[in-house]
Amino acid sequence: MKKKYWSLVFVTSLLLCGCDFVDRIFHKDPNENNQEITGNFGNFYGKLVNGEKYNGFELSKNKNEIKKPTKGTGSINIIAFNDFHGAVNETNSEAGLKRLATYFKTESSNENTLIFDQGDTWQGSLESNHDYGYIVQKAFYKSGIALRTIGNHDFDWGTERLKALCETTNNDFYIPTLGANIYNYKDGKMGNEQQEQFGKDYAIFTVENGLKIGVVGVIGDSELTSISSQLVSDIAFSNQNEKIKEVSDFLRVEKQCDVVIASIHDYASNNLGYGLTDISKVSGKRYVDLVLNGHSHSKSKDVENGVVFAQWDANGETVGKISLKYDFALDKIVDSDTRVNSYNAHYLRAHYSTIDSEIETMVDEYLDSIQSIGNEVLSSNFVNSWSEEALGNLMSEAIFNSAVSNGEEIGFAVCNLPRAPFEKSEMLYTDLYKCFPFDNQIVLMDITGSTAVGSILSCCSYRENTSLHLSPKNTYRIAIIDYIGLHQNERREYDYFPKASNIKILKNGAGEPLYYRDILADYLRNNKTKTFDSSNYTISDMHFRVD
Repeated sequence: MKKKYWSLVFVTSLLLCGCDFVDRIFHKDPNENNQEITGNFGNFYGKLVNGEKYNGFELSKNKNEIKKPTKGTGSINIIAFNDFHGAVNETNSEAGLKRLATYFKTESSNENTLIFDQGDTWQGSLESNHDYGYIVQKAFYKSGIALRTIGNHDFDWGTERLKALCETTNNDFYIPTLGANIYNYKDGKMGNEQQEQFGKDYAIFTVENGLKIGVVGVIGDSELTSISSQLVSDIAFSNQNEKIKEVSDFLRVEKQCDVVIASIHDYASNNLGYGLTDISKVSGKRYVDLVLNGHSHSKSKDVENGVVFAQWDANGETVGKISLKYDFALDKIVDSDTRVNSYNAHYLRAHYSTIDSEIETMVDEYLDSIQSIGNEVLSSNFVNSWSEEALGNLMSEAIFNSAVSNGEEIGFAVCNLPRAPFEKSEMLYTDLYKCFPFDNQIVLMDITGSTAVGSILSCCSYRENTSLHLSPKNTYRIAIIDYIGLHQNERREYDYFPKASNIKILKNGAGEPLYYRDILADYLRNNKTKTFDSSNYTISDMHFRVD
């Protein structure tokens, strides 16, 4: 009885503290029946509007009303980046969090300028993953980023972590977040309950020259297959292009937006040719005036009906600036005057050599606190340059040994390619994180040889018994990372290993799941004197040849 009593007191205290926190950050407008939350959103003034056909943000760069001119032209500058993947440290090709945030902070102070992030922001390095992306979130908040759009890797820590980063009432470094096409999934089909805790439908910004810029943010519907299936079992993504059109009509007609921009975490090829640049029968205007893409990790520029579709490189290697010119008399964007520029890490170092002191102090203090973790030397015996394939084979070897040491009998260990090669003799823990940034668990399963032939041959694999060959009629026990072993297609069918059986998660003696990056870290720690020569980790070695 006492236990229940104190539990009730604890929960009540949390709720009261939560209410006090919300009241300190925002205040609810009683005239709107608590449907609007008003206050400061970073560098912007405005409100979060719920309870309408679509939910979103109505923000302004000025507290006072700004009147729109009826003649002349006005410029809008959009700074855009995508797939940052927690690239906190500066390298030769990557600008680093401090320099990029300094650039953003400088640009955000300019009139008629907005900074947009197209998703996959936090996940990808020890420095960011260690505190689940909060150091990146804080630096970008301080730099004046206007909004971010949800990406597939934003789900990698599970929906509860994502919710904590995306809900306005859960943190005081909130950046308006969009995810208009995320819905519930139940009983084998997508529901009609939008999961707005992961992102709202739109954001409207009134800039200094009086223009109202509406942005609709979505994730590509096919990117469900780029997320470990167990993390998204209760959500689904509707068609991104149709959702953009729906919200665009709302922004043009109901909200009287002058410009509409689509922020999409998806390849441009999945958006070109789907009518986004057509004239809407509802608004009489184009659905969108600009499309910002992400996900492919490569800089690109396409033009359709005068509308630019643009994306930049990942990890802060490049960022973009799109300048649009608006004719107030014609009430539209002048396509021929659209300008697209790209800036790489070398440019930012040359033109933003002095780091903003507030951002520098905040990031450095955090990095100092985790320095000993990242600087741990796992091995000093790496020989030759390591390709992604060689590293993947090394990981598979480590997974095999971990499974065996935990009492499992398996034939093959399997993983996919890492995110980066490795070219040093000494591997630090932070280097390992760069190569293998994701938190994949290991799945044990029985598969038939006929299934294995197509799936295992395309992966990095290891077998201890080099005389073990894949036979279509035989059954094999394998250890494989969950993303591949439990992979589902767009119809929620297990497509890589559809007939797998006897499935379970690999755990240690304490009953805790084992993650593949930690498995390799332990393998290197336990083999300090072993020489790791990349030439021994190619398919020319029988251990890594699956035939």
